[in-house]
Amino acid sequence: MRALENKHYLDNSCSIFRTRGWRSVAEVCALSFVFYLWMLSQSVLASEHDASKSYSSLWLSPIEGQEAEALTEQEQEDFSALQLRTHVSIQVVGPISRVSVKQEFYNPSDLWVEGEYSYPLPETAAVDQLRLHIGDRVVEGQVQEKKQAAKTFAKARKEGKKASLLSHRRSNRFRTQLTNIGPNESVTVEFEYQQWLDYKAGQYDLRFPMVSTPTYTSTVEEGSRASLQKGFVFPENHYRRLAEKAGNPLSVTLDIDAGIPINAPESNSHQVRINKIDSSRYQIVLTGKAELSNRDFLISWQPEAASQSTVTVLHEPSSDDSGEDQYGLLMVMPPQEKFAEDDSQDRNLVLVLDVSGSMQGASIQQAKAAMLKALDQLEEDDFFNLIWFNNRAMSLFPISQQASARNLSIARHKVNQLNANGGTNMLPALNIALQSSEESLSTLRQVVFITDGAVSNEAELFTMIRQELGHSRLFTVGIGSAPNSYFMRKAAQAGRGSFTYISQPESVEDRISELFTRLAAPALSDVSIDFQGYEVEMLPSPLPDVYAGEPLYAAFRAEHMPEYATLSGKIAGRDVYMRLSLQRQFLEADIADARQKGIAIEWARRKIEHLLTLYRESEPEHKALLQKEMTDLALEHRLVSKFTSLVAVDVTPQRSGVAMEHQKIPANLPEGWAQGKLAGLNRAQTLRLAQTSSGLWFQLYVGLVALLLVTVLLYLSKGMTKRKGKALC
Repeated sequence: MRALENKHYLDNSCSIFRTRGWRSVAEVCALSFVFYLWMLSQSVLASEHDASKSYSSLWLSPIEGQEAEALTEQEQEDFSALQLRTHVSIQVVGPISRVSVKQEFYNPSDLWVEGEYSYPLPETAAVDQLRLHIGDRVVEGQVQEKKQAAKTFAKARKEGKKASLLSHRRSNRFRTQLTNIGPNESVTVEFEYQQWLDYKAGQYDLRFPMVSTPTYTSTVEEGSRASLQKGFVFPENHYRRLAEKAGNPLSVTLDIDAGIPINAPESNSHQVRINKIDSSRYQIVLTGKAELSNRDFLISWQPEAASQSTVTVLHEPSSDDSGEDQYGLLMVMPPQEKFAEDDSQDRNLVLVLDVSGSMQGASIQQAKAAMLKALDQLEEDDFFNLIWFNNRAMSLFPISQQASARNLSIARHKVNQLNANGGTNMLPALNIALQSSEESLSTLRQVVFITDGAVSNEAELFTMIRQELGHSRLFTVGIGSAPNSYFMRKAAQAGRGSFTYISQPESVEDRISELFTRLAAPALSDVSIDFQGYEVEMLPSPLPDVYAGEPLYAAFRAEHMPEYATLSGKIAGRDVYMRLSLQRQFLEADIADARQKGIAIEWARRKIEHLLTLYRESEPEHKALLQKEMTDLALEHRLVSKFTSLVAVDVTPQRSGVAMEHQKIPANLPEGWAQGKLAGLNRAQTLRLAQTSSGLWFQLYVGLVALLLVTVLLYLSKGMTKRKGKALC
């Protein structure tokens, strides 16, 4: 009986072992396969495009896709030799620049193509014109609500008509789409924008961005698996490898009519040829290898000291026949009085340094030089702290310390030790920098933030700055050949400070010295303008603090303009007042019309920017009203905005029943980028992760090792099962 029971037990054991043993192996296989998929998805989510090929900020994509499938990989690679040439013409009249950008595309293939390209523009640009050039014909663009413009473009695309769509994507990034470009056909897209020039430290600065810096998108939750947030990342730019020869030539001509005598313009970014017409007019042409579009184009000029004015008011009459001035722009250079030492405030300087992967190469060297120069500017009575960040943020001291020789020596040693790597997570660094609860309110707390701004969550950062600023002031210093100037300027605006741009290593000392000269001088704070009871809408609102050498710009709209206004504020705790004449002011009659044109556009741009800030921070029930107000304002002034686009459609259909093909044209990386920045890019890595992720090939390697391990375990388990089964059964 016991023998029968033992046999029954062994039979059951064999059955259970066979079932559970194989089930365990299957579970191991399944878990390992899921692990492999997870590792692979980590890379797939982080690398929308294959970076092993040449790719660009302009790429052409198929409508139908049949012919795309028929092409071999080599045939598609052959198309990547195409070039995109850009012609830029800039007209400067007084403090306003009018810029025309022509993007020429030639299709040498036998296929019909369509495409889109993305590009940066100055963060203060107001885009209001679009033209599509087809041979000798010119198609004018029309401004439409964004969704309607997309429908108009899609309809033309389907009907075989040539069309172009220019839309705003995010921050200062724009996208142009083209469709129905025929074989061996050349098409030119031309758009225009207006920009108000910066005036700082006695000079005007003009900047034309030629390339976008790749940006980093942090994870949704700190510490969680990285995922691509498409709403944050645009343009998903494709760049050449560092070993490749730069391309995409870009020509620039610049005509300056300052209206007042100026010193000869200079560019510290490119080689230029300058032709002096008279004391106030110059013509500048970009020359030589600098035509390659791998860094921002910068040029500056200074008014002669005798011709500088403390108050300038520009007017643009209303569009109706009332004759009343409706729009105006006020530029005020308040007198910077010199105060005794007992009138000045103690200073608490917080220096924040970006040491993320995007700062590798020339950028980190410039940033460290700027940091060391800033430390040299501190006096013994000042207080300071040092913060550095990449994926995480750290500070040198728990709270700010006195700028003693010992503390400064510790800080310099730390700066020299820092290296650039990892992602760009600014939130923790800003949180630490703006925390001031444990520090005295009597000190002048100034936060200097040194970075290339390679982030994509700008709106989140701006909101945090406004909420946590307190009595601090935030000053941004842009580093590199193509920093994210949209973030730098808006962050400084939210922080009631100013933005400084350092493009060349040799400029570090001068630019940092200029910045600290401004920081050391008492600022004009609590600024307001009284329009004598007249109803005037003025922007920005509230008015920012004004620092030495930096004018106050205010755009306004009013039905009736008073003869004068009163500016008031505080300098080092003292109340100051300044009477401003609001009468028309033009420096030369022959440029009056040009100076008038564009004031209304500048006011509308600032108004939309102001409303957009409110929109991002509003409750859902208020967003619809703000969106309608912004859309109406943009349509009235023909501006491209978050909710409006420009679309141009040819009336004649040309493509019928023929599929379209895609091509890719490589764009340049910003000058000065180190090979380490592209460690991920050259292994099909996403741009947003910079140096942070370990790369697709690494993930594939780990996944394949895991599969090999599973195979070995499966083989061993099968052998063990058979041996144990025979032994037991």
